[in-house]
Amino acid sequence: MVEQNQKTNNNKKKISIPIIDKRIIKSLVVFGVVILVAIIALIFLFSNIKKQSEAIKQLRIEYKKILKQSEIYSNLQKNATIALDYNEAVKKLIPDKTHLIDFSENLNQLANKHNLELGLVFKNVSDSDEKKTTYQHIDQVTFSINIRGSFSDFINFLKDLKEFPYYIDFYSFNISNVSEELISYNIEGRIFIEK
Repeated sequence: MVEQNQKTNNNKKKISIPIIDKRIIKSLVVFGVVILVAIIALIFLFSNIKKQSEAIKQLRIEYKKILKQSEIYSNLQKNATIALDYNEAVKKLIPDKTHLIDFSENLNQLANKHNLELGLVFKNVSDSDEKKTTYQHIDQVTFSINIRGSFSDFINFLKDLKEFPYYIDFYSFNISNVSEELISYNIEGRIFIEK
């Protein structure tokens, strides 16, 4: 019986060892599967993080572009409000064609104010001169002025012409003595008008 007990004990020992091994193996397999799933999940997670980080970088670049454009538009808006303050003054500098008569009348009044005789003639613009106009909505009309008077009166006339409400470009001055007190001034220039 002792032998039988020993055999039974030996059998129990044999049986118990494989059971422990099976439990360890099961635990190791489950642990291995969990680790494998965790590794696969981490790989997917890291690849997803890379994609999202690239997307975030692109969004930051777009954000910076939009921010710069927003600043540009904001500055344009500020400049536009500043320019609106001068809009009327600019419109007066560049009158439309119907105000050429006003230009000649105002110029005559200015000459009379300074005791000068003034003769104003608008010239015909040739085709080559028309092509020189570079602005889309602005045209130019050339003119010739003949002024007679004293030199000091003429200088005062030119000083007041600085404040004249038209944009004038003089490109030719000819001065000649008529007498000791009387000087003749021939001036050619152009005035800019709206088309």
